[in-house]
Amino acid sequence: MAKLEIALTLEQHQLDWLQSMAKKYNLPTADKALRIVIMYLKQIKDSADAKLKELSSNSHVEQNPVTGNHAIDQVHDSFLDEVMITYNLSSKDKVVHLILEYAMSNADERTLFEVKRCRHGETCKNC
Repeated sequence: MAKLEIALTLEQHQLDWLQSMAKKYNLPTADKALRIVIMYLKQIKDSADAKLKELSSNSHVEQNPVTGNHAIDQVHDSFLDEVMITYNLSSKDKVVHLILEYAMSNADERTLFEVKRCRHGETCKNC
């Protein structure tokens, strides 16, 4: 399945975190780290709902924004749309900001990056 290229504006510290997680956990790219974070939130969204609501209600001014293209799958894009509607967010940039802030402050990075979550299983090198 071909990846979708979407333009996102992330904060520099978020991009730095994705890049450091990719390096630390031997992932091919920061986009792979982003896809992992999205899938993790997709799986735990019900238990994370209260914290996501809290984070989404906080007003936020972007600092050091970085715009770039990021490769995701259709399943990730659909989930971003779902979160955008659920939390009444105005853009996928805001959704990804919310998801990354949740992951960076509330999730155990080993749980995030050492557990395979794709449908292909433990040996998948693509997803």
